Parts: sequence; C-alpha cells; structure tokens
Amino acid sequence: MNGFSRNLSDIPNITLYDVFNYLITSRSDYDKKKLKAFKSCEDYRLFFDGHVEDLEYNCLSKDDPLCFFRAKVKPTQRDKTYLNENFYKSWLCIGKKHADLWSAYCTCVGGADGACRHIAAVLYEIEAFDEKSSTDGENRWMKRPRYHDCPVPIRRLKIVKAKYYTTPAKADINDNYDEFDLRADIPKMCDQKIASFYASLQEIDPKTQVLDLLETKFDEQDLLNSVNEQCSVLSIGKKLANFIEVKKLNYQSVEEVPNSICDTFLENISICEKDIQYVESHTYGQHNNPNWHIARKGMITASNFRKVHECVLNNRNPPYLHKVLMGQYGDAKSPSLVWVLKKEKCAMNLYRRVAGKKHFCMTIENYGLHIYKDKPFLGCSIDGILKCKCKHHCGTKIIEIKCPYSDREKLPNEVALSKGCILDGNGNLQLTPNSEYFHQIQGQMGIYGCKFADLVIYTQQGIQVVEDIVFDESFFRDMIEKLEFYSKYSLLKKMIVNCNN
Repeated sequence: MNGFSRNLSDIPNITLYDVFNYLITSRSDYDKKKLKAFKSCEDYRLFFDGHVEDLEYNCLSKDDPLCFFRAKVKPTQRDKTYLNENFYKSWLCIGKKHADLWSAYCTCVGGADGACRHIAAVLYEIEAFDEKSSTDGENRWMKRPRYHDCPVPIRRLKIVKAKYYTTPAKADINDNYDEFDLRADIPKMCDQKIASFYASLQEIDPKTQVLDLLETKFDEQDLLNSVNEQCSVLSIGKKLANFIEVKKLNYQSVEEVPNSICDTFLENISICEKDIQYVESHTYGQHNNPNWHIARKGMITASNFRKVHECVLNNRNPPYLHKVLMGQYGDAKSPSLVWVLKKEKCAMNLYRRVAGKKHFCMTIENYGLHIYKDKPFLGCSIDGILKCKCKHHCGTKIIEIKCPYSDREKLPNEVALSKGCILDGNGNLQLTPNSEYFHQIQGQMGIYGCKFADLVIYTQQGIQVVEDIVFDESFFRDMIEKLEFYSKYSLLKKMIVNCNN
C-alpha cells in the first residue's frame, strides 16, 4: 500500500483511554491489577526502551473514516525474528473519528489477531507523540530520547536491566536481626469496643483521617446494615409529619391544601453543617444503605433535577414523579439498576488509573447523601470527589459515573455524543445543556460549591471521560427556583395529604 509518511500532523487523537480500552477488550492477560502496573509490563517496556522504530501514517482519503499506521518493532530476546528478519512488522487500522482500533496485525507468532505486545507498544508510541508548534515545521515522527540516554558522570552511572511484570516476591528477611514486638503486652481490644470507639470518633468528626486506619468491618458494614434513627429525624418526611401534628392539619385532597401552609413549612425548616455531615457520613454506600433511602424520602435529589425542571417548564405534574420522590417504588432492582450498581465500581477503578497519571497527589473520596444547606429539601449523592495538589484549576472536582444499560455494548465516546455531548475545536468532548446529564452535574456542583466536574461514561468497550465541566451559576439559580416551586406547590401538598391518610 502506498501513501505512508512520517508526517503525523493529522493523526487521530489517541489517548491513554483508547490504549487501556484495547488492552482490556483485546488482551486476555490484562486485569485490574496488571493495568495498575502497566508501566512494568512488557508491551510498555518495549515502547519505553525504544524498540518501536519507523512509525508511519497513511490517512487514505479525507472522506475515508479509517486510517493506517505501520511500524517496526525490534525483538528483545534475540537479534533476529523467527523469519530471520531484524524487526517485527506491525500494521494498525484506526477510526479517525473516535480513535478506536478496528484491526491490527503483526508478523510475530501471536500477532495474527492483533493482540500481541508489539501492537500495544506501537499504540503507546502513537499516544506519546507530541505535536510541535507551527514554527518548528512539519510534524514528523522522530525517535524519542530516553532517560537513560542522558550523559552523566561515571560515578553516577547505573546499569540496570529492564524488569517485567511478575508476581510480587516475598520480602527478604535478614537473619542477623531478631523479630520481636516492642509494644507492651496489653490484651487486644474486642470487636465491640473497637466498634464503639469508631462510633464515638465518627460522632466528633466524620471526616477525620484516623477512621481510615480502623478495620472496614466496623465502619462500612455497620453503616450498611443498621438503620439510624437520627437520619429519619433529619429527613423532610419526618419534619413534615411533626409539622402536621403540631399544626393539627387534616386535608384529604391536594386541592384543599393552601399555599401558605407549604410556605410556612419551608420557611421554618433549616439544617446546620453538623447535621449535614452526620447524614452524609451515615448514608455512605448510598443505594446499599437503608439510611440513604430513609433520608432522601420527600427530597428532590440531583438525579431527578432534570425531570422536575422540565415538568415545571412544560406545566406538567405526572403522578409517577411523586412516587419516585417519595420512595414509593420500593427496593425492586431492575436489570438496568443491577448493571449500574455492579459496574460503577469498575468504572471508578478505570478512572482512578487514568486520572492518577494526570494529577499530583490525587485522592478520590466517596460520600453519602449531601443536603443543600440553603434549601434543605434539595440534595445529591455524588460518586466521588477528586482532590489533588496540581497547580492549575483542578483542586476539587465532582465525579459523576454513568453506566447506560441500553448502550452497554457501544463505544463509550459514541454514547457520549448520543447523550448530548459535542466535540469542540480541539476534538475534546463538552457537555451541553441539552444533555440529560447536565442538570444533575450542575446541581451537584452548586450544592457542593465546586467549580468543575468530570463525567465518566462506562460501557463494555471501556470508559470515556468528559473532563472539566464548568459550573454555570446562572443556570443553577434558575433551576433552583423551579425546583423550589415544584416542591412547595406540588410535592409538599401530596405529602401532607398522604400523612393525613
């Protein structure tokens, strides 16, 4: 095939997400543990040690949706290949629009199906290509300098051999030292005392880091299996029931409930920061925690912001929405819900692997139900908050994970485009107000006071991240007004009638 060139100025935007998607879907030897240590695997070492040479690109025609790459990969174990050649030859067919790998072939023994380490090494090489500025002339592939190519004094020279991924070996024990415990001989605390100590610490400060040192069976499992009475007391439903009892209200239909009653109730409810943290810490685990279901009954949460907002705009009041907000559908798990609960953790692990390469001192924290202090009838349950020490605007970001069941077999970037995302001039995905996820993410950022968020879309083909979604304060304020209108004059009236009946 003619038309190959070393000019890489028009290549598709291949990222680490695309490389990881290929490794997970095409390579049976890759799992979560190995993906975490991908830099010690043989395919990455081939790329890092400079075994990929003569990378060339063929864009075919402008209207063609596919393009081709070819490269030579030098063997590691011997000077010649089994065909008595100096290099293995690799070809890759990649989609221009989504940078997805359509087909690949290598002349090595295991390269007929495109799932060998040489193909992966070429993908790493393409991903590592840096685009030059316009003053540097045409972009061409040049062999990258390696860290070990830097000249150093002889006394600082270290000769090391490449280490490949293996099962971690047991630590060597120095026979010259005796092992003994310096601590005093004190009886070990029983599980009940540890659990009590943990609970007392959590009452003082739910976010203290010392809680991370305790066994998880005394925090997460206890929270998931126990119903906390205080979460029920702080819920909108319980406060409304007390309000009805004090005012001795008795209405049999929604039409009988005056607007002034709803106004009075919302004006007199408030919540302090301590109670917000209490509910958030005791609803950890969200859907698997009974306290989470109790605390959110009667509350408009971020996942329903779009439905309520559109009902107010279109002057509609569907009965099913009342049942959803009041938690009357029970805990029945549909196939789509089971899929989401199962795959959210997998999506977060993939996101954590990739985001960890881009952020300095990154941590991701999980939370329960967070009540909006200004409007206690609103709240949200986020999938995580990313915190880092990067110099740019990162700081703190909301993470929202979506695992659409109906689109589980599609490419994640295709799903993102179908859900209302668009590509900007740089080829990056942007979330638009037309997206079904826009209201939820804007609501989460407004309630938590964050300026940025990442949307992670997961399918069986991998993940796609819509990065740095910016908080729109004017949109948030307008949405809050409509949510408050619905809560006052529709949802609360229905809840008052239900309490009387």
